[in-house]
Amino acid sequence: MNKILLKLVMLPAGFWRSLGADTDQLTAILTMRLLLDDRKPISFGRQRSEKKERKNGSIISALLYTFMGIMYAMPLGIVENRIMSLTFSFTLFFLMTTLTLITDFSSTLFDNRDKYILFPRPVNDRTLVLARLLHVFIYLLRLVVPMSIVSIVVLWRIDGPASALLFLLPMMLMTGIALFVVNSVYLIILQIAKPEKFKDIISYFQVAASVVFFAIFYLRPQMKMGDMDAYIATLTWMRFLPPYWLACFWSWLGFAAPFGSGIVWSIAGLLAPIVCTFILVRWLAPSFTSKISGIDSAENADHTHTASGKKVKSSKTYLTLATIFNRSEEARAGFIIAWLQTGRSRTFRMRVYPSFAFIPIYFIFLLTQNGS
Repeated sequence: MNKILLKLVMLPAGFWRSLGADTDQLTAILTMRLLLDDRKPISFGRQRSEKKERKNGSIISALLYTFMGIMYAMPLGIVENRIMSLTFSFTLFFLMTTLTLITDFSSTLFDNRDKYILFPRPVNDRTLVLARLLHVFIYLLRLVVPMSIVSIVVLWRIDGPASALLFLLPMMLMTGIALFVVNSVYLIILQIAKPEKFKDIISYFQVAASVVFFAIFYLRPQMKMGDMDAYIATLTWMRFLPPYWLACFWSWLGFAAPFGSGIVWSIAGLLAPIVCTFILVRWLAPSFTSKISGIDSAENADHTHTASGKKVKSSKTYLTLATIFNRSEEARAGFIIAWLQTGRSRTFRMRVYPSFAFIPIYFIFLLTQNGS
């Protein structure tokens, strides 16, 4: 599978070369990254069982993603206009892909372990950025393709094989747009933020983005099933969004676009990933290596200063709270340990903080549903 996906992402090798990347180095880096990802931990007594468990885990994950694809295929059976039904479907896919990038794959882009091997070598910044982006793109394809199976089957049954096979192209373009948009935001923050503050800014951005996407998904205007045509007529603003551009690919098959010429908007859908890639690689990548090194240097300096006692800044608020909420010394000690550990863990903030906002958003969703 990795070999097939690697050949797929290297098909536009001429385009990668025109952006300033060394395609031979790019292929070698991606091959090694995928090989390292598939390496099994060395063990003596459990190697065979771990291999079987990992294989079964991959199959179970693929089945789970396929089952999740039912939700994204629902608009295809609800909305009669094919381009608008695909617009809703691609919007759901786009939100899911973007949220996955923000929560799970941002660490891959800013992994500074490459500085020990690749940074000292004659590899330019554009090649490094593309290698990281295409690495994440391959993993997104592993997630998106199983989710697309249900939609492809539905399109095959209601429109025929041409419509079903066409679905693969805009899905890949949509994944690329989501990847480049999220990482462009990250690299812009990397350009303007101080290295020692960068990861904190990214952490809070991830929390805020998770909350926003969750709110968009649950608090969006509900479809009015009784008068679907009138409802779609109010969504003219959607023609300025990439999901609509990608849905307009079906105008090639004769489906009518509700807002103007579908051919024109489909061209925008084709050009959007190219423009995003050009902006990202040509304008934002040149200082990538130095910025990543700066982040690592700033973190090392913080650890050094803290260890030597030269830089110790800590609030004593948790001590007061520990005294107020706990009676025994053991309980206060546990409170302080939990406070310090969770406060220093970006992963904990990313996983827990959004849930405090998810709860009121979900209650608002339930109240609006009951009142409708």
